[in-house]
Parts: sequence; C-alpha cells; structure tokens
Amino acid sequence: MSSRFSKLLRENTLILEHAELVPPDDLDKPKHQVFYLPMHAVYKESTTTKVRAVFDASAISSTGVSLNDTLLVGPTIHPPLIDVILRFRLHRVGLTADISKMYRAIELTKNDRDLHRFVWRSSQGDMLKDYRMTRITFGVSASSFAANMSVKQNAIDYAHDYPIATKAVEESFYVDDALTGADSIEEAICLQKQLQDLLSCGKFLLRKWNCSDPAVLDTIPFELRDKHEVQSITNSQGKTKTTQSDQFNLTIADLPSLESVTKRALASDLAKTLDVLGWFAPTTIQAKVLLQRLWERKVDWDDLVPDDVKQAWLQWRRELPLLSSKSIDRYYYPKDTQTKSIQIHGFCDASEIAYAGVVYIRMTDTQDNTHVSLVMAKTKVAPIKRQTIPRLELCGAHLLAKLLRHVKEIFNVPMHDTFAWTDSTIVLCWLNGNPRRFKTFVGNRISFIMDQISPDRWSHFSSSDNPADCASRGLFPSELLEYKLWWNGPSWLLSHPGQWPNQFKISSEQFPEEEREICLALTVQSTAPLIPLDQYSTFTRLKRVTAWIFRF
Repeated sequence: MSSRFSKLLRENTLILEHAELVPPDDLDKPKHQVFYLPMHAVYKESTTTKVRAVFDASAISSTGVSLNDTLLVGPTIHPPLIDVILRFRLHRVGLTADISKMYRAIELTKNDRDLHRFVWRSSQGDMLKDYRMTRITFGVSASSFAANMSVKQNAIDYAHDYPIATKAVEESFYVDDALTGADSIEEAICLQKQLQDLLSCGKFLLRKWNCSDPAVLDTIPFELRDKHEVQSITNSQGKTKTTQSDQFNLTIADLPSLESVTKRALASDLAKTLDVLGWFAPTTIQAKVLLQRLWERKVDWDDLVPDDVKQAWLQWRRELPLLSSKSIDRYYYPKDTQTKSIQIHGFCDASEIAYAGVVYIRMTDTQDNTHVSLVMAKTKVAPIKRQTIPRLELCGAHLLAKLLRHVKEIFNVPMHDTFAWTDSTIVLCWLNGNPRRFKTFVGNRISFIMDQISPDRWSHFSSSDNPADCASRGLFPSELLEYKLWWNGPSWLLSHPGQWPNQFKISSEQFPEEEREICLALTVQSTAPLIPLDQYSTFTRLKRVTAWIFRF
C-alpha cells in the first residue's frame, strides 16, 4: 500500500500539477493563513483509480478548530438520484458517462492553497517537504459544492452553443455520473458530441462512455469508452445497469456469516440493501418490520433476538441473493413502438404493520397496444403507537399522493392523465368531504392529499387487484420474484378504460367517527340586581342585610 501511495503522489499529483512545493518565501506565513491537512490512502478494487489520496479536513488542529469548521458546505445543486434515474428510463437510447477526476480538474485560488498544505516524503530516508494542493481536495467539506457548481456554471456559460447538452447537465448528471439519452440514434450521437465539447470547454473530460445502442458507441473514440460490459451507475444506490441487455439488476453486497443474531447485525444487513426506487419494497419492508419488533420488545443492540424474529430474519437473509436474478428493463416501453399517450397510475394500501404506495406508467402506442411498467414505490412501517386501519389507509394515500406528484412532475404528465386508486371506501369518503370537519390527524392529511392530487382523480377498486397489498404486508425474496401483480400491475390496466373498475362514490355522512366534535360555549350575563330593593320595607333592614352580604 505504501509503495502504491508513493507512486500515486509522484504520478497523479506532482506530474499532473495537482500539488506544488510551497515556495520558500511562503513557508513563514502567519499561522492563521496556513492549515496542514492529515492525509491517508483509500484503496478500492472496483474503480479505475485503485488508490486515492484523501485528506482529513475535519481533523482538529492545535487551535481546536478544523478546516471544515471554518467552511460553508454549500447547497446541493445536482438533481436527486431518484429524478436522474426516472428520466434516464424515459430515453429510448441510453447514454452513460463519467467525468474523469472531476475534483482534480478544478483549480484552487492562490489565496486558498496555503489552507491545503500537507507534508510528504517519498521514502523514509528523504527529508520532509511542505506541499500545497493546487486543485480542490477530497475530504474538504466545500469541495463537493465547488465541483458541482463548476460543472453547472460551465454549462450555463456555454448554453447558447450547446443547448441540448446544457439541459442534460442540469437534469441528468448526478455528481460526476452522466445518465442521459435520446429518442433516436441520430439524437444520441448529437447529444454525445455536444456533451463532450461542452465539458471540454471547462477542461473536463467525459470518459467511460456506454450506450444501449452499438451504433452510437461506434462513433465514440475507443479510449473514451467503458471497458466493462456491466457499468455501475452509482455505488451508493445498489443497482447496476447491464449495457448489453439494457436492463437494471440489483447487486447484493456480500453478507458476512453471523456468529450470533443480534439487533446490531440485523441493522447492519438492512443498511446494505439500499433500494432507491423501491422496486424491491415488498421484501425490504419485511426486514424493517422485524427490526421494529425488536424496538418494541426493548431488545438491546448486542442482545440475541427472539427465536421468531431470528428464524424469519435468517430466511430473509438466505433468500436475499435471489433478487440479483431479477432484471428490469431500463426503457419503460418496447423500443420498436411509438408513443401515442401516457398515463400514470398509483395504488396504495395499508395493514397493521406497514403502508405503501406504488406507481406504474401506462403507455398506448400508435397501434393502440398498451404497455405497463413499474416506476417506483415506497413503504413505511406503521407507527409503534397503534392506529386504526382507516387511519393507516389514509397514511398510504398520503404517501401515494407524494409519489404521484413527484412522478407527474418528472414525466410532465397532466392531471387528467393521473390516476390514484385505493381499496378503502372510508378514505374515498374522507377525500370527498371537507377537511375542517375531521379531527386533526385526518384533516391535515386530507388537506395535503387534495393539494397534491385532485379528489376526482381517486377511484375505488378491488383489494384482490391491489399491487400495493404485498408491499404493506411483506414478502420473502423468493415470493417476490414470482409475484406478477407487483411487477406488472393489475391486468385490467392493459384493457380499455371502459373496462376499468367503476368509481365507487360514498357519502361521508356514513363514517362520522373521525368527525370533529363541536362544542358550543355560552356566557350568560344577568341584569337582575344582586339585592332586590323592592323586597325591603325599611331602609334600616336593607342596610343590615347589605352588611351581612359584604361580611361574607
């Protein structure tokens, strides 16, 4: 590791001018203008840069303050990963790329370089020398914003010359990963060239190009192409894209063998199953529910879990690698079709342990054939404080409303092509009522749902056709793989709208238990005198009675 690290600094840092020796005149600068960063090596086998030099800018100096303590982190300016993947699946031809050494392409101002000093020697026999970074640095809290803002500002500056590429940078770049595409081979070739030229204006190099269509890939220089058949979109979100088949596959991290099953081990395993779009939500919710049971039973982190939880967890853990065999097409529709119209349909459900929402996209092509594809889903465990099933169903509708609004904005689908489905008649009647009539819990959620999705877009259907049912109850991985209702949605989505379930209208007057109780408080003011004067015949007697009253 030491020899690799020394080679890294010699070849990647000094030769590429990422660091420089501190000039003798600057060695005696005042202490408040200088900061020395501790440095260590990070080794990762799966990346092209095996060894990275990472600086610990959070290390506290002799003053009791670290460099990161004095810096502003800056806002997140790149789009969320969910949005990037949702848009990526809309393109008939998919394009992926990577900005080569993005941090190292951005220079530090000369005034800031002395705050990025470090000490190094190539071997133990050499003298220690003072260096300072000339490029923004890994480990510094402001570096992420500086890098992303540099890429975005470069796109803004040259938007007039490269309009297509500028839009792709703003909507389809997640940090240094480009996940974009086009509707045709010609448009994809044009986009690739524009992106390459646009980034080169800022001295950035786009490399590791990959495309779902070989015709586009043939136009890209070989040295800029990805050398791997399978390209990882991002390591943090746990999915990979297979370029040859143009499909998504879930990659399962190797789970170590367990000497004992504790709550800590369960939480560790669950943290390794990050599923950003919720495609495997019915099985991840099962693990979350098991973890919640341990909290309810007040099991400590290193205590052995009860046998019922242990058996369910070991089965879930044993079957988890089966999910890697499931492939999901990147493009929502068959590539040989032309889109005529699209709709989005959302379904929600709840049980005593969890509630869920799932969204599908329904496309009708120019031949009047219908295609349905899973878009995204989300689940939440039910609160430990028990709620009624109607309230949990309302929570499911609340969750679905947020999902539908999100997908609707990404896909630019009008409200009249947005459909929300629930199998709860109580929720439907609440949505058709006035939120002010109901108690706070129900009224607040109804108001939010109405703001997101118009009440007339909600419909009722049979529970047996609800794909969100399995996500609210949980499935083992082996069961999820064969559960067609989840992957394809209800069969009637492929039919003409006239054959869909009829909207079920119900009066909200039939379910008064959640209505707010109205209490009327009255204040009565009496005008009668405290002492009726007409009841006393003499003034002396009146004075005596008045004295007794004031006495008490």
